[in-house]
Amino acid sequence: TDDEDTEYRYLPPQTLTSSITSDTRLRGYRTYIVSNSVTVASGATLTLQPGTILKFNTGCQFTVNGTLDAQGTRAAPIVFTSLKDDEHGGDTNGDGDTTYAQPGDWVSINAYGTLKFNYTSILYGGNNGSSTADVFLLNGGNVTFDNSILAHAYQYAVGLESGSWTMTNSTFVDFYTAFRHFASCTCLNSVFYDFTYLSNNGGQSFKNCVISRYATALCWWTDNCTYKNCVIWNPAGFGPQSFSTEIPLFLSGSRRQ
Repeated sequence: TDDEDTEYRYLPPQTLTSSITSDTRLRGYRTYIVSNSVTVASGATLTLQPGTILKFNTGCQFTVNGTLDAQGTRAAPIVFTSLKDDEHGGDTNGDGDTTYAQPGDWVSINAYGTLKFNYTSILYGGNNGSSTADVFLLNGGNVTFDNSILAHAYQYAVGLESGSWTMTNSTFVDFYTAFRHFASCTCLNSVFYDFTYLSNNGGQSFKNCVISRYATALCWWTDNCTYKNCVIWNPAGFGPQSFSTEIPLFLSGSRRQ
């Protein structure tokens, strides 16, 4: 008999089924292969224990109609990544150095329900074959993203169709645009760097954030985002060096350079 505190170590990867219809717990310190797109049904809760690694095959996505509770720790983070990523969970596809992880190796996390992330890394996602490719697609969902990392996105990090996104103490790095569309978004104590645009339509809120090393502009169109106590800075050789025409009205207590 086991319970939620039982850990399984050194077992081969397990393949997830395509539909999770009842409350399910994925054991920590194990690697799970998503070989077909997976759906968490409405009314069901999928809980990921610290140290869980999910590795996605090409074209696969993760849809949450119910609840996803991914609570990692600093010592044992949870990882969503490419099947080709040998750095996390080892050489799961068994091809040695023949392949390596790249942005867009898998599709997206579709948020229709409630998703909670803590000490979680989301890597190499965001390729759905269209011009609006998001790692996260919020369509009525509510996402909290704490102490976590989103990196190496194919295009957009988050598509805000409807619902809400709140992130705290987290990092976005290596993406094209952080936020697409207009839904509610609050970013606290977070870092954004190595990107082209921060937003394509604006309306997001940034407080106590560091925004750096972006190539073109903060926003595609009129920047009606709010920035409070933020550091917005491009070192020499990175994108625009002046912010006077981009954010003339919305900086409060921020340092400019």
